Amino acid sequence: MNCIILCSRTSHITKYVLGESGSSGENKPFVYFLLSDGYNKNNMFQYLMAGYLHSWLFPFFFTITTETIILWLFVRKIFHINGRDLPLTIVIAAGIFANGFTHPQVWFVFPFIFQSYTIAIVIAELFAFIAEAIFYNIFLKITIKRALIVSLSANAFSFLAGIFLHFFVNSKIF
Repeated sequence: MNCIILCSRTSHITKYVLGESGSSGENKPFVYFLLSDGYNKNNMFQYLMAGYLHSWLFPFFFTITTETIILWLFVRKIFHINGRDLPLTIVIAAGIFANGFTHPQVWFVFPFIFQSYTIAIVIAELFAFIAEAIFYNIFLKITIKRALIVSLSANAFSFLAGIFLHFFVNSKIF
């Protein structure tokens, strides 16, 4: 039997084992999916999407956490907006809702629209940057210039930190 290992964009590894089947000496290739018992073994799409969804959870919470902290730092420390004018709960809610809307789009929509992964990333990140800036402008009532600055800073930091973490996790340093 031969084993083929396929890696998706998210480095989730799926293994396929090729064998031979058939009766009375017929040799027809077939594929066994090596799945855990929790998945429907007859539904390859369900398995692949479950792996993709699982690999999305950490980046989703990482992005929400880092971008919300950066949003708070900009609002309080750089823009000097005090807690009476803009309560902490509103800032945290803005970070969660903005990323809760854009991150699933970036992760689940854009990679499947574009053939080129590089183009998908560039357009998806531009979408997130602009959509979050508009959201911050409306929801936090900050100027569009400040909203663009905080959105660009937060998205650039989380994107670069994600690449950094991906490199170290995949290089088995940690």
